[in-house]
Amino acid sequence: MVICLILCGLVNAGVIKPSSAQPRDRTVTYAQGSPSSRPSSSGSTQNQQQPTDSASSDSSDSTGIIGYRYDSCGQYRQYINEIKAMHDKYHAMPAAQINEYVKALPNAQSAIDSWLKALDHMLEATSYGDARRSMNRNDATTYYTAKLADLHQLEYDFKIHKLYNISIQTHTTATGSYFEIVLTQDDSHHAPSPQQLDSIEQQIASFQGQTGQDGTYLQSGEQMLSIAGLHADYDFQSMGNYCPSTQADRYAFAAFCEGKADTIFVNTGHEAYPYVVRSTQYLDELRHEIAHYLVYSRCETSVPPLHVENEGMTNSYAVMYLGANRDTLNSTGASFPEYAMNAQTDQAAASAHAGTCVVD
Repeated sequence: MVICLILCGLVNAGVIKPSSAQPRDRTVTYAQGSPSSRPSSSGSTQNQQQPTDSASSDSSDSTGIIGYRYDSCGQYRQYINEIKAMHDKYHAMPAAQINEYVKALPNAQSAIDSWLKALDHMLEATSYGDARRSMNRNDATTYYTAKLADLHQLEYDFKIHKLYNISIQTHTTATGSYFEIVLTQDDSHHAPSPQQLDSIEQQIASFQGQTGQDGTYLQSGEQMLSIAGLHADYDFQSMGNYCPSTQADRYAFAAFCEGKADTIFVNTGHEAYPYVVRSTQYLDELRHEIAHYLVYSRCETSVPPLHVENEGMTNSYAVMYLGANRDTLNSTGASFPEYAMNAQTDQAAASAHAGTCVVD
């Protein structure tokens, strides 16, 4: 049985109103044990195995195996209880609240449905217990302490809509069988360390661009992007190869796509392009896109659920940490309110910069 939850890459674009008017794989495992009874297809836990305290003693069962059962330790019970609590919490959560975590996704309802289904199967798996044994009582404690941390990470990953697959697998060892919930994540983006990101921001904030021989800031823009390890792609339509759910927007001057996180796509077909590239506004537009990349690097998503307009938050980030001109970027907010900056977007930008990327 394999349950897959795949969330698409996101695109964030900077817009300019016309003058006429988103691999390395990291696997985290979640384990349960051998079945005392097969779980029902409905996900009911009526037949859930309840480990006994006597199992924690140095004793043998019908197999003659001696040792401490994994499912007798307190951390195992806590792990099972937290799976149940997580399952119940999200199934009872109002639609508006759970949608807040995934509203930026083009397939938000599908993501919610997949998450709830995954929780159902995780709950079913708790019926199996963990029949493994060890002569060292601490082995199970250490194992399930780590699994608790992994469980919390799984929930966090959902909230920031990371790309991952969930599968439930069976394993048998010499001392007993157990079930394992395996989470495989797509971590193709190798983010710099927070200290490196700080240095990148400081360099970009102090960057002084100048016009090239062609009278534009294109060369300066590429130099500034290179500070962050990024490059420009002037084929705006090619962005669809990496974030296929995204349609080109004629108002978008540039865009960041999580599916091609080392690239800023520049729309040379934008009617304002010939004028903007001859102005320092071009560098501020790129700072906005670099801010998307930096938020993505700090939060593992370019659209953290911080309860503000994401584009406004990104503008605030560009102003506060990358040296962008507030008035220049705020001028976009007059025509596109989602780009407007205020005290709330500034606070959200500071939160993302500090690595606090989820606000419940």
